[in-house]
Amino acid sequence: MKRYLEFVALAAFFVALGVGVQGVRGAQKAQDTKGARNTQDAQIASQFSFTTKAYEAMNRWVVFPPSSGPDPRYLYGFVYTDLKAGFTFRIESTFKIENGKLVAQRKGDVIEGLSRFRINPGTRDVAILTPEQVAQLGLPVEPEWLRIYEPPTETGVEYLKDMGYCYNAAGVYEKALEYLRPAYEQQPHYKGLEYELAFAYNALKRFDEAIAVADSAIANTPDDPMLYRELGYALKWKGDMEDAEKACRTGIEKSSSNEMRAEMAVNMAHGYFMVRNRDKYRQWVVETAKYATPGSQQMRHIDAFNSEWDKPDTVKLPPAGTIPGPQAPAAVVTSEAPTIPAPPETQSGN
Repeated sequence: MKRYLEFVALAAFFVALGVGVQGVRGAQKAQDTKGARNTQDAQIASQFSFTTKAYEAMNRWVVFPPSSGPDPRYLYGFVYTDLKAGFTFRIESTFKIENGKLVAQRKGDVIEGLSRFRINPGTRDVAILTPEQVAQLGLPVEPEWLRIYEPPTETGVEYLKDMGYCYNAAGVYEKALEYLRPAYEQQPHYKGLEYELAFAYNALKRFDEAIAVADSAIANTPDDPMLYRELGYALKWKGDMEDAEKACRTGIEKSSSNEMRAEMAVNMAHGYFMVRNRDKYRQWVVETAKYATPGSQQMRHIDAFNSEWDKPDTVKLPPAGTIPGPQAPAAVVTSEAPTIPAPPETQSGN
């Protein structure tokens, strides 16, 4: 099951771009010449507008915001759709602006081992390279390897499910539904489809619909732990803690992944944290610690809940059957200051 594609590595890559990348400069030019050059370079840099969502730049050459420092580098590459891995950015190289031109660096100058990244909700906005900039960098209009990822000529249920998965992974849940709902109408029990649909409904806080889809899916596929995870998540936000607990315990029993078990356990810990049921909360903290690794996201959530336990006016779960309360799956916000991170809905996966 695929998750974020080297997202942490991408963040490290951007940091690395800003450190130790300056080459040896030539002899110092006259100050007025240098100033004119810098002005020209700044004008070129100002042409980049980093306002496009990466998933909106399919089959285009794009560039990310530059690294910091006196010798900024720009990471550029191609955005494409891999129906099985999600919307993807493939690194070409980096360039810098020098004497009013885009000067591409050798591919070997890019950190070894990093070649492509899944586009996800944390991916920064990009600028689309113009045809002139593409030509200046010596790039083809489209890379030859793109042919491997050409979409199928017949857009049936599998294609619709895969496109829904891609948009879910990118955090564009309403768009995902545009593909998932027609597929569900045609073949509701298609492998993986019900999970993606329940995931999108949960992310949009449409918990009744998520519960209906998950219940139907479990009746047909009773051994899929991801379905119980989605069901437990929705039930928790509906305030039905008893049924949420049953769903999560069943999911934990059926899962072979400690990470997934920890996700379900911390989800229940969060639910009991919100209603301040100390005994139940402690049970699920122990359960979380059983499966989560030290320093993991799940354990950081537990640390946050512990530190906020005695603060007043924390938003609680709504009664069962009412309209659910604060942002799910992003955060639980107090009526005063601090923001208490809720366990986010896990990333979509094929």
